[in-house]
Amino acid sequence: MTPALIVLGRFLLGANFAYWGISNVRNIGNLDPMIAGKGVPQPWYALRLALAVEVIGGVLLALSIWPALAALSLIAFTIVVTPFFHAPWTVTGDQRKAEIGNVVTNGCVVGGLLLAVATG
Repeated sequence: MTPALIVLGRFLLGANFAYWGISNVRNIGNLDPMIAGKGVPQPWYALRLALAVEVIGGVLLALSIWPALAALSLIAFTIVVTPFFHAPWTVTGDQRKAEIGNVVTNGCVVGGLLLAVATG
């Protein structure tokens, strides 16, 4: 049963990244100015690279193709993106609580991805 659970875990993690990556690709015109406003260096290129990692890494992980490499790329993506888009130190009140929740959630996702690396 354990191998089936590993494959299911990879699928769920990877499908999540692929889904949101495809959703972001479909909304790229609105993302370009938003990314530029966040202080991301070389925003046009950074966005496209991030979306490629998110979609391709997500699909590869979901299909258990090079799962360790896919998971490592998604770990890097998550670690780089989190401080730009979920920065609790830049907001207050309820928005701060929400961003802290997003940072903690992303930490949990990285934990799951580390398990995918370990089992890859």
